[in-house]
Amino acid sequence: MIVLAGKNNVAIAALNFLITELKINKNEISVVCNKTEDGCDGWQLSLRKRATELGILEITLEESEDLADFFISLEFDQIIRPERFKTDKLFNIHFSLLPKYKGMYTSIWPILNGDIESGTTLHLIDAGIDTGDIINQDSFNLTTSDSSKDLYLKLIDSSINLFKKNISDILNYSFTKKPQLYNKSSYFSKQSICFENITIDLNKTAWEIGRQIRAFSFREYQLPKIHGHSIVNFEILDTRSSKKSGGIICERDTSICISTIDYDMVLYFDKLDKIFFLLQNKNTINIEDLIKNIVNIDDRNRDSWTLLMVAAYNGNLELAKELILLGADVNSKNFKHTSVLMYAKDNALNSKNNELFKYLLEKKSDIEHRDLSGKSIREYVTNEQFNFLFK
Repeated sequence: MIVLAGKNNVAIAALNFLITELKINKNEISVVCNKTEDGCDGWQLSLRKRATELGILEITLEESEDLADFFISLEFDQIIRPERFKTDKLFNIHFSLLPKYKGMYTSIWPILNGDIESGTTLHLIDAGIDTGDIINQDSFNLTTSDSSKDLYLKLIDSSINLFKKNISDILNYSFTKKPQLYNKSSYFSKQSICFENITIDLNKTAWEIGRQIRAFSFREYQLPKIHGHSIVNFEILDTRSSKKSGGIICERDTSICISTIDYDMVLYFDKLDKIFFLLQNKNTINIEDLIKNIVNIDDRNRDSWTLLMVAAYNGNLELAKELILLGADVNSKNFKHTSVLMYAKDNALNSKNNELFKYLLEKKSDIEHRDLSGKSIREYVTNEQFNFLFK
């Protein structure tokens, strides 16, 4: 039996792939859900709910120790004790490029440390904490504008790719492995960050303060607060600081300017809800000015929509062009992996106007993308509708 243990979109994508792509019999798959699983979809989807929909058996960790032929951990929150399993085919996908960042908060440390890349690691589970032999890795670049949420979403996509690329070799037990090196190895425990009392250290350089803002910007959990304001963005000025580090130089409706150890910086207040409200009500706004008051151009609201998704859903071609010019991702997806192009498809069919849909294709939107149900645009439309989209 194949046992998937974990949560959220990565576990659901793995489950869907086993059934729809590899055609594994449902009776040969079980899931073990995290202790925090409530069976309800949120900004990430529920593994329990999806397993129930598919008719997949949910078992306990203790039951899996006897039943599993293959055990695969995907953001699982319980300790695995290999000696208790009847099989040694125990695998984990860890959200970092091991041996760096073993343990917790792997979407925070790379940003705090100014890393230029991150990624995921498929490895064997041994008695240590993320210390097992490495089977494969998937890496990607980080940008200076990435927040911890941006990094987490990239890690989700990376882990899904890693699973899909390696699962056949795993099930055939035809993979190679290599031990982890001690060079650049690091570990962070659950106690390494206290999220109940996050304080931005302002007695730092502007760059260091900026890294803290990015690292603790995860809208579903917290936004960093400085001088009583939720901060989502910043700008480092050319002006050398002359006041005490962290002191307020001036304050406006949308920002404050503070001094640091080296350069003054502007800190922008969170205005995401206001911007989405204006766009959803089709108000005309100056996007280039307002994007300073969100984490970045692809910041998501509570429904995991980006500004470009709103433009696509409403068929607003001019807004879409402006957002793309400012760097918006034409392949951004919500928590169900519904893409910008999928929203543009809906609008095109409803409005009988395919101009925006075709424009997104010109900008390299992925027509082959599949959502977490495993469906692409082609599988959501009739032949007549498909032909209209490309007319």
